[in-house]
Amino acid sequence: MIIRGINGKETALEIAGALGDNVFKSLPEEPVSPRMRKWVLRNGIPTYLIRWGCATKMPYVVPELNSRGAIILASDKGRAREVMLDKKVDIPAIVTNFNDESLYPIIIRPRHHRAGMGFYFFNNPKEFRASGFKFGTDAHYAASFFNKSREFRAYIAHGALLAVDEKIPREEGNRKEKIWNHANGMFIFQNVRQGSVPRSIRRSAKEAIDAIGLDFGAVDIMHDNGAAKVLEINTAPTFTGEYLIGKFATYFRWAIDNIKDGCFPPHINDAIWWKEEGE
Repeated sequence: MIIRGINGKETALEIAGALGDNVFKSLPEEPVSPRMRKWVLRNGIPTYLIRWGCATKMPYVVPELNSRGAIILASDKGRAREVMLDKKVDIPAIVTNFNDESLYPIIIRPRHHRAGMGFYFFNNPKEFRASGFKFGTDAHYAASFFNKSREFRAYIAHGALLAVDEKIPREEGNRKEKIWNHANGMFIFQNVRQGSVPRSIRRSAKEAIDAIGLDFGAVDIMHDNGAAKVLEINTAPTFTGEYLIGKFATYFRWAIDNIKDGCFPPHINDAIWWKEEGE
């Protein structure tokens, strides 16, 4: 059974269709929806749960892909970066001293954000002070600005690299944007083959997923001159197309078929999921 939150509805439905599974919406105020309750009455308690960005506390103790705690951590972008820094994952420098000129320019964002919204950019301490911005550690996080030349989204599943997309600007001038967000239509995702993916992207994506404690996720990573910096992890990524839908369905089927003693199989360290024929 796949359970989802508010985001990723269409993608979760497509994966469930390819997998021949059921997907239900679960929200904190009502963990088990009427539709799910009817399903359980007919079929019994599910034998597993796949959490597609859903952090709702469920009444069933069954094997889960992506724990509730890991999803909650990943959704707090500021806290997630602190944990990744502690685990030696390459991320942009975290800013706590707003008078340190060497850390500028900086970007400040809400700890919980989506669709490239709600960010603030400052070139130097003087500009920050003049803005009167009220920084709250419970509401925001700040980081040094990394002037990327490329941005990738790496899909990791059970320790393996499932697929990689590169975020491509529709127009060359869009590269000057501070935030590369595909929701505004200025950027598109384009799948890339293994040979063209920098090793630093593959390494950083796996390290980020392991640091947060997820089984699977989509890691957004900036790149420039060989250096990779992790932006964030998406636990309910939105995508379409047979390629990625098929990859995730294959991964979930493998994980489900290998449940043993009430547990999903351990993570692996080989990129078996995304190898194309001839690679």
